[in-house]
Amino acid sequence: MRTEEELPVLDFRRSSKQARDRRRRLYTSLAKSTVWAAAFGLSVASSTGIAETPTDFQGSFMVADEMQYDPATETLEARGNIEIYNAGRRLTASSVVYQGVDGRVSVIGPLTIQDSTTGTRTFAEFADLSTDMQDFVVISARHLMQDQLQLASAEMERTEGRFTEWRLVTASYCQVCENRPTPLWEIRAQRATHDQLERMIYLRNAQFRVAGVPVGYLPYLRMPDPTVERANGLLRASIRSSSVSGTTLRLPYFITLGDHADVTLTPNFTLGGATGVLNTLEGRYRQSFAYGDIELNGAVTRQGPNSRGAQAYLFGNGEFSFPSGFDLAFQVQDASHRTYLADQNFFGGTTETFTGTPLRFDAATLISSLSVNRTRPGEIVSFTGRILESLQPPNATLDHPSADLNAEYARWFEINGIPGEFLFNTVAQAEYNDFGPTNARRRDIERVFAGLRWRESWDIGAGFVLDGELAGFSDNYNISDDPAALAQQRTAHRLAVVALRWPWEGTMANGTRHSFEPFVRQIAFRGAGAVVPSVDGTIDSFDPNNRFALSRFRRLDRPQDFDATEIGFDYDIFLSTGWSVGTRIERDFLWNIPAGGYDGGPLYTARLGYSNAGLTATASQVHNGDFDPVRRVAALSYGWDHGQLGATYSRSEIDQDLGTTSRTELISANLSWTVLDGLTLLSDLTRDRSSTDSSFAAGGFTFDDGDVWSSSLMTNYSIDDAEVDTHAFSLARDLDWGGTARVTYDYDRDTQRAIGLGLDYVNECVSLQSELLRRQSVIQDAQPALELTISVEFGGFSPRQGRRCG
Repeated sequence: MRTEEELPVLDFRRSSKQARDRRRRLYTSLAKSTVWAAAFGLSVASSTGIAETPTDFQGSFMVADEMQYDPATETLEARGNIEIYNAGRRLTASSVVYQGVDGRVSVIGPLTIQDSTTGTRTFAEFADLSTDMQDFVVISARHLMQDQLQLASAEMERTEGRFTEWRLVTASYCQVCENRPTPLWEIRAQRATHDQLERMIYLRNAQFRVAGVPVGYLPYLRMPDPTVERANGLLRASIRSSSVSGTTLRLPYFITLGDHADVTLTPNFTLGGATGVLNTLEGRYRQSFAYGDIELNGAVTRQGPNSRGAQAYLFGNGEFSFPSGFDLAFQVQDASHRTYLADQNFFGGTTETFTGTPLRFDAATLISSLSVNRTRPGEIVSFTGRILESLQPPNATLDHPSADLNAEYARWFEINGIPGEFLFNTVAQAEYNDFGPTNARRRDIERVFAGLRWRESWDIGAGFVLDGELAGFSDNYNISDDPAALAQQRTAHRLAVVALRWPWEGTMANGTRHSFEPFVRQIAFRGAGAVVPSVDGTIDSFDPNNRFALSRFRRLDRPQDFDATEIGFDYDIFLSTGWSVGTRIERDFLWNIPAGGYDGGPLYTARLGYSNAGLTATASQVHNGDFDPVRRVAALSYGWDHGQLGATYSRSEIDQDLGTTSRTELISANLSWTVLDGLTLLSDLTRDRSSTDSSFAAGGFTFDDGDVWSSSLMTNYSIDDAEVDTHAFSLARDLDWGGTARVTYDYDRDTQRAIGLGLDYVNECVSLQSELLRRQSVIQDAQPALELTISVEFGGFSPRQGRRCG
């Protein structure tokens, strides 16, 4: 930064004699004469010829209604609708005088200098400038930067094409209009200097005013110009009065650490409390690397509520994408006391990192996790590990483990000389529960699964296709803290499948398409099953990630051996009108069964479908050997200009022919319908009768009249628990004077309940937010709080809307 003594002054240098000797006559041009400057100078078109260029005007182009040249004094005068262009700069004025002896241009206003290279505009009554418009002095200047920051001064001077200095200057991001001559806020200074290279503005003897009233003074002030996106300085300040933590003033200060890192320190000053002036210090550190980003958020409090002593929290997040294809993400969450986050209400309960990762400060569980993934053709590598720390008392019964992990490696490959494709898949899973002796979830389970499969298909002529498949599986379970379960279980399974198909498809002259495929399939399965307690997730599933698609076989169950022959066919007809009908008839024969045991049975399936004009509907029904319906499936999807509707239904009965041992029924539906301009209704329903925690109903709306009113409502209801799960409502109205009033209500049975009233105001130079909030955390012993928060930030907030007066 230059000091006051180092700032250069304007040097009125005379042109050299050699340059003056090269000047020639300029002839008078009447009525819209044009002066063209080529790459090495300016030439003037006249009625008798074109003059040679004065080199001081090189690179410029001027248009005027009238121009006169005096060869005795080497003076060019232009009048009326003058426009001068030079390297992205444009000057408009009513009178211009070019003095060839001095190589200077005098402009009588009103005048405008617009520089597209810097995004600035200057308005003044008089100017003296160089021919390239890089250096100038203007009187009664008003300077506008990036259509945001306005500086008005008695005199403005620009030197070296870099430094701009104002004397007796007023600076503000607020609009200044004839009917509003006093901005909402302004900075008045004895002198201000803008360094275009450093993109900083330095002010001496600066006075800060609000509505024309002085409220602060600084002998020296530095502020970034509007082109700077990151610079050291204060961010949005806020004051909060809380029934739990008292009245605090937050003053976040942003510090850049080079181009790729920064830190924000936010001291919380207690006003009128007994815990000291500086009671809490918040911090945020962010850094971008070549392949990723990290962010750390934390705080330290000297004295917490209820005299618990010093407290702290730390959240860390990071995401990386490496050239090798691996993606890595981590999250660390820790707090010194289980009610600390709820009592302090950092970030109003929720925020997100600068990469968009959501952070919840109002949740009842802290989650630290690490995930590594890579997916590419023929390979999947994944690892996810989590540590879940409950903020509830130690004797609370929870519905999640204290730690879990899930890792997988899958590879599809071929071996030279061996036909077919191989799949190798291994999965490691674990759940650990150590929440306390009164917690029902005390069981620890570890599981390692491995499988290898080979399969191939051959065209053997006459349209026949022969399929072959061989697979082997291994499972290893370790179960701890469960007296009812075996501590260690190891199983091995083998599968062999051979099938013969004869697919055929043809299209008739009327567009009707027929598809017919008879088949015969032989299945052999060997192995013994593990007795695994029922847990959440897939740790008790035979094929944990369905890589082997074992659900294709309706009778395959790992506890028992299985040999079967299946025969049948599929036949479908697709009409050009969008309708389709089809059927499937199959029969399986079970081998190696006890005498008098069940030896298989037939299934008959009928299918019906329609797809046209945005409507898609399908239905199927499966009958057993007694022609009793044992499975029904239906789906509907319809989209129109104002909405989308979808619904599915499936039901399976307990039936030997179908191979099912439990009854299942699942209904789901969703609707999005814009019934009026700006009003959209939303609904969602899932009813799973085979599960005790998967049924819910959701409904709500969004509304925006495009003028002053906006609102949204969304409620999620747990059918299984007969209780509202979440409820979110907001209503906002834009007020005539530019503010926005809002009402919010948030209910989440896993985090907190909160109701708030807010009043916000944002214009081109100030952002003010206020909220009165009543909240109650679900964390036991956390205190309910009534809070009033007011935050304000000065700066430029509407660069894209331009500046308007009226």
